[in-house]
Amino acid sequence: MDDTSPERIVFLDFDGVLNRSNTWPAPRSEYDPARNLSWDSYGERVWRLCPSLDGQGQALVILECALVARAREIVEATDAQVVISSSWRATVPLDEIRTLLEAAGWPEPPLLGTTDPDLFEDACARWQEVTDWLRRWGQPQAWVALDDDWGAPEDLDLPVIEVDPTRGLTEAQVSEAMLLLFDPPLAGDKA
Repeated sequence: MDDTSPERIVFLDFDGVLNRSNTWPAPRSEYDPARNLSWDSYGERVWRLCPSLDGQGQALVILECALVARAREIVEATDAQVVISSSWRATVPLDEIRTLLEAAGWPEPPLLGTTDPDLFEDACARWQEVTDWLRRWGQPQAWVALDDDWGAPEDLDLPVIEVDPTRGLTEAQVSEAMLLLFDPPLAGDKA
């Protein structure tokens, strides 16, 4: 990467990482029509019906504020940039993703971009999408992927935190991700 490129990157998945597989909007919620944004009465989750990129419908997107705070902690502590690797990138515009992250308590998230949405449509595994991005844009000093559906072969050593989708991103995984970003493994070391 060139001198202006970020030294650290977090490849960020959403479903299973920033929301749990058992998370759905609460039946009692508040709605802000000016922002087309809803949140539950306890301020724990935000969600929105976002127009899809193809203009053919809407996508329901949900974030849990506590899990967003954990991802934010990783990024801010390590001065990393974020590349969205979530399947959301294929249906939800990046500015909508930014708005949702901000509503969930992450002001001005440092979004660098997304992995190639066409690869998602081609049914590539997430690790292939991330390694394609790295091949195209260059290798930062350190990177980590936060994902619940990584799908890489066992013998492929990549710095990934595999998140349990029923629990979302945990405090222990926050510490593990920071360690990988501050002290990346050498080639051949187990990530």
